[in-house]
Amino acid sequence: MTAPARDLQGALTLPPGQLTPEMRRAARQAGLGGALRARLPHGHPWRAELRDDAAHLALRHARTRGPVRELLRAWAAAGIPTLIFKGFALSEFEYAPGERFYGDVDVLLPPDPQTVRRAVQVARRLEWRSDRLEDVARPTEWLHESTHLRAPGDAAQLDVHRWIVPALYLPRARAMTLTTGLWRRARAVDWDGIPVWRPDPRDELLLTLVLNRVWGGDHGGLKPQDYLDSERLARHTTPQALAAHARHLGLTHTWAAFQAVCDPARGRLELNAEVTRPLLLRALHADGGRTRRAVSERLGRAAFLLPAVPAAFGDVLWAAWAVRRGGDPRRHLDRC
Repeated sequence: MTAPARDLQGALTLPPGQLTPEMRRAARQAGLGGALRARLPHGHPWRAELRDDAAHLALRHARTRGPVRELLRAWAAAGIPTLIFKGFALSEFEYAPGERFYGDVDVLLPPDPQTVRRAVQVARRLEWRSDRLEDVARPTEWLHESTHLRAPGDAAQLDVHRWIVPALYLPRARAMTLTTGLWRRARAVDWDGIPVWRPDPRDELLLTLVLNRVWGGDHGGLKPQDYLDSERLARHTTPQALAAHARHLGLTHTWAAFQAVCDPARGRLELNAEVTRPLLLRALHADGGRTRRAVSERLGRAAFLLPAVPAAFGDVLWAAWAVRRGGDPRRHLDRC
């Protein structure tokens, strides 16, 4: 494990009295200065230094929150149910302002193409931009995401999912079954006047966090936020309920392996991928997952993508030319 990873591991797990300046630096470099500040008692000398980190995260979240709320309000008015999960949802519902860093905003919409295209039409009326993935001739070739949307002024990017986990390392039928169950157990939430859906607390930990991390393409690595998120989400359920739900989902080995490397109740976190990868991938196989897609699936995916390669290559060349001239390549892509 590299020294920064070891320091980051310590910053998230050790008592405040055992933290070192190197750990503080590692947390700030990982965008976790606000999270570290929340762990420190009032009067700790680092809290003042980390105030700017927390303020930056809070301001960024507020900038993202506005257009996302406007869009989800419009979707609700159009009868389009939206389930929000991962970083944005956790920042909004589980953390205080300035504590949780995230990138894109993840939402789950019903998987039928008509609903997705209608959602994009509503978004465009609010001046959001789409990557037009929803317009493909064969929506059956979508993976777990059905489109991507960017807010006016690039204040937010929405990843619109149709399945809760990519069907990369499990059959599509199982991805669909897990997603259907997630919807069935989801909670209706009044988000300050906007009706949205959130996962059942057990699913929020086991499906949106654990399954996505182990089965979702990270190849056996953990993210430092996993430790913090596990701690928050575990407060809404019990170890017994999680164990029973993992059995119901067919994720007994996956859940046990995840706890072996990320368990806030025991102060356990392992960020060394050389340690976590073999353990988590063995669990994936034991629960029916796979680490390689079938040849037929890979050939089908290549056939789906191949017709778009010439146009994409032209866009790449144009973007490179724009950058060399000091321009913004997104202006061209917005017109595509």
